[in-house]
Amino acid sequence: MDDLKGGRTVVFADAEKDPRTAETAEALKGISAQSVVNMPINEQGGFVALLYLNHATAREWTQDELDFIRDVAERTRAVVERRRVEQELKESAERFRTVFENAAVGMI
Repeated sequence: MDDLKGGRTVVFADAEKDPRTAETAEALKGISAQSVVNMPINEQGGFVALLYLNHATAREWTQDELDFIRDVAERTRAVVERRRVEQELKESAERFRTVFENAAVGMI
């Protein structure tokens, strides 16, 4: 978890061989996670999201794959954040319209 919070990607190619996961390898394999990428997304110095990928069998993740995963994660986060802000603006405009339409006196 410290690695993720620090913005470092956590990857293991084989849960059985990785010292961090060897003790829980059977459970990981049971959920098709013998090989995993945990890609943190940080904004303004803080951990805000995580993209998780797993593979049912042991496999090495290439640098090109990790670069692609990071690009997908960052783009996804940007789209989600843009949508959240759009929704907030819509709600704010709706509140303003309600106040304006229900005002007892005219407003300019």
